[in-house]
Amino acid sequence: MLSCVDGAGPLKIQLESVSHIIRHYVGRWSALAFGLFYGYTHNISLQKQAEQKKVESEYHRKELLIEQARLAYAKKQSGVVDTPASTVTFDVESPDFDLEKFVAQYEKENN
Repeated sequence: MLSCVDGAGPLKIQLESVSHIIRHYVGRWSALAFGLFYGYTHNISLQKQAEQKKVESEYHRKELLIEQARLAYAKKQSGVVDTPASTVTFDVESPDFDLEKFVAQYEKENN
């Protein structure tokens, strides 16, 4: 048994240890509640950021589509038609065969 110097007795020692235990559990539960609250609010802010980024991405995609459509319409209205600048002869025996044009055409098709 524990002895007390001031004569308070073992009851006072038990109350102090119970008080310590209560403070310990209250601290733990308070930390848990704070962590849950913080996690909830942080999750909401992350979801809002992701939603905002998705909206901005969709808006940018629509801008690009509109720009492409506007360019296509302008090209159609001006009457400009894309035609190959030159046709490359694939026949190596032909006198019109140009190796540089053939290589350039090959690179363009593969890229």
